[in-house]
Amino acid sequence: MSVKPGQAHYEPELRYLERFLSPGDTFIDVGASVGLYTVVASTLVGARGRVLAFEPASEIYPVLRRNAAINGTSNVTTFNAAVSDQPGTARLFHITGASLYSLGERAGHDDSFEEVRVTTLDEVVGQMGLDSVACIKIDVEGAEALVLRGASQTLARFRPTVLFEANSYAASRFDGGGPGPVELLSRLGYRFEVAGPDGPVPMTSLPDAANVVAVPPLG
Repeated sequence: MSVKPGQAHYEPELRYLERFLSPGDTFIDVGASVGLYTVVASTLVGARGRVLAFEPASEIYPVLRRNAAINGTSNVTTFNAAVSDQPGTARLFHITGASLYSLGERAGHDDSFEEVRVTTLDEVVGQMGLDSVACIKIDVEGAEALVLRGASQTLARFRPTVLFEANSYAASRFDGGGPGPVELLSRLGYRFEVAGPDGPVPMTSLPDAANVVAVPPLG
């Protein structure tokens, strides 16, 4: 897979990632899959920038690494790990299609699973000594709130733009009763837009399934 920003059209956010990323920035891709966002962001942030890409699935992670190599992304660091609110290990359930694998189990289904390493964004950002994070993309099949809870220090310190998938069905697998992504980010002053074919438009209500852009407050 060889990708340039102008060639990636089938996900609207890829056409305006350049709104959020500049040369020298740091981009974090949580649920990187085969690396489409990773590769595009790598080009946008350039040699002085950094991309951190997380993919837990054992069958997908080698593809992510291969695509990063094919595209000459020397500024990319990959992690064979899931991201959540606590470090440790967890079950990654093999829900239909590798792109739908999730830390949340489907009720009434006997899905196979693998044990994966779990980290938090706060842990990795601290270990790597990052001094800025411009944008975080999260696509983790319902576990978006867990990722954000494990990134509270990173969000408060750096105020990155956050791209996340709203998927009420996938989120229902997580019986925690805590605040969801919108509530967590609203507490930090974020406003929300929904990705459209011509760019983001203001979000008036949380959709059942859509890609959401969380824009940080100014200042």
